[in-house]
Amino acid sequence: MIVILDRQHAGKRSSPNDVGATFDLDGDGVRGEAGEREIDLTAGYIAAATESLRRTGHTVHLIDSGDYGERHLAAIKIAKAAPALRCAYIACHVNAGGGKYGLIEYDVRSIKGAQLADELAFALGMLLEVGRGRTKGLGAADRGWVCIGGIYAGPSNLSGVIYEPFFCDYVGHRPLMSPAGLVRVGHALADGCTGWGA
Repeated sequence: MIVILDRQHAGKRSSPNDVGATFDLDGDGVRGEAGEREIDLTAGYIAAATESLRRTGHTVHLIDSGDYGERHLAAIKIAKAAPALRCAYIACHVNAGGGKYGLIEYDVRSIKGAQLADELAFALGMLLEVGRGRTKGLGAADRGWVCIGGIYAGPSNLSGVIYEPFFCDYVGHRPLMSPAGLVRVGHALADGCTGWGA
């Protein structure tokens, strides 16, 4: 299996200062310091997922630059070069806004994308001890569509989701934002991908 981990928000040509959601993790009254930005948190769990996936024999590609359309084209190129392999595109994020759950969103047109979301939700639910994470199908009018909307144009072996494993502003998810917590999130991401690729 091939897994493409896209560290979204980071490296956007059209918005070079975008760091995603920010918060005050250390309680010093300042939001968005190093380690308190979405791009830092996603980097932490991406590193753990990459190590876990590669250790179990999967190929991992990392994307962290370019606008989202360019990233989708890069993923399509990777998938076309390996038509016999399943290819998962993971748009890596964290959430904000008061929720208490993990969320995986998929293109509503994609059956395999929905299946990938289900596997990731199950693995994430085991981590969060809530039974399963939530999934949601997205259409062109939905917020978040820009993150994965171009993936469906790719070959049939490519499926994409938005991965938002926790809410950075929910105190109950605070342990997942520690270095050890991000490793656990990364391992859950790898487990979900592996389950889908089996």
